[in-house]
Amino acid sequence: MKRLVLLAILGMLLAGGVWGKAKEDEASFITVWNTRIPSGIQTLDGEWLESDSTTIWFPAIGTNYAVAWRAEGEKKWHPVGNGRATTVAGKALNIKFPKSGRYEVKAGPEGLEGFQMFPYNLEADTNLAAGDCARLVGIASWGDVEWGEHGLKTAFFTCVNLVSLPSQTERYPRARLVPKRLEGSLDAMFMGCQGLEREGARSLAGWDVGEVTSMGMMFCNCIRFDADLSGWKTGKVLRMGNMFQHDVRFEGDLSQWDVGEVRDMHAMFDSCVRFNSDLSQWNVGKVYNMRALFQYCSAFNSDLSQWNVAMVEDMQNMFVGCETFNSDLSQWNVGNVQDMSAMFAACDILNTDLSQWDVGKVKEMSSMLAS
Repeated sequence: MKRLVLLAILGMLLAGGVWGKAKEDEASFITVWNTRIPSGIQTLDGEWLESDSTTIWFPAIGTNYAVAWRAEGEKKWHPVGNGRATTVAGKALNIKFPKSGRYEVKAGPEGLEGFQMFPYNLEADTNLAAGDCARLVGIASWGDVEWGEHGLKTAFFTCVNLVSLPSQTERYPRARLVPKRLEGSLDAMFMGCQGLEREGARSLAGWDVGEVTSMGMMFCNCIRFDADLSGWKTGKVLRMGNMFQHDVRFEGDLSQWDVGEVRDMHAMFDSCVRFNSDLSQWNVGKVYNMRALFQYCSAFNSDLSQWNVAMVEDMQNMFVGCETFNSDLSQWNVGNVQDMSAMFAACDILNTDLSQWDVGKVKEMSSMLAS
């Protein structure tokens, strides 16, 4: 009897150890890499370093965070160096593997603050590829990382082969599906992630973006992107310029978004040729820039008759190429607009009455109604 009790206790301890290990793994930020894909980085002094087939540049930001790797399918983790790393923006950690292939890297959660493929000023002319963006193919778990303010800005910029965000799988049944804390800017976070499709990005639906203040270019050039973002709480966001630009498959329902604090919407849906969400209830009263907002949105025909555009100064190319757009805009207050050039160019069926518009401040109207 005593032997059976001891065996039962031993079994419980072993089970607890396995659970604890799995829990520890998924509490880390876990990424998946393929070193067979050609890649390279640009150093802070401008030198271009081509990555070889057995290493990656891991662009984490943090102090004394745990970091380890393992081959995809392997159980054992191998520490990178002494198992701890301190890295800053623009100086990625070099991780060496035994041979080329697919690998998982886990980092944090303690000490990890950010992850930035391109830690540079988005307005500057010089790009800085700090990490092996082409080799990142998946994110397995966000972990319990307390991301710093702006810590994920440009995080996955031009990760053209990133195809999956976290989901609960047999390998990671307790994967953290959403980042624990998001604050400040998410500018260009997924810009250029051309492989990210609806299924791989399903977990985006559960994100808490309530403390995010900027989403400029967040999904720009994600040509396969069509994730469900309908439940996002965007009430503190100030900038949405270029957010979905060139997302030719995007058809998301954004009707319930709170855009009451947004100032900049330029090119937000530029070339979203399938987009036709109902935006009739959007409060755009603080927006000053709507340049190219719906440019080449050939399917768009939402009712915008009640929009308050009194603060808008720039409407250049706002509806150019909107072939099916025919909303009543007769009551719009455009008294502050200075540029209306090509505003309705190539709007084939538009037939709204603009006779009462106050265009006293408009300085540029060239090609406004061009066919």
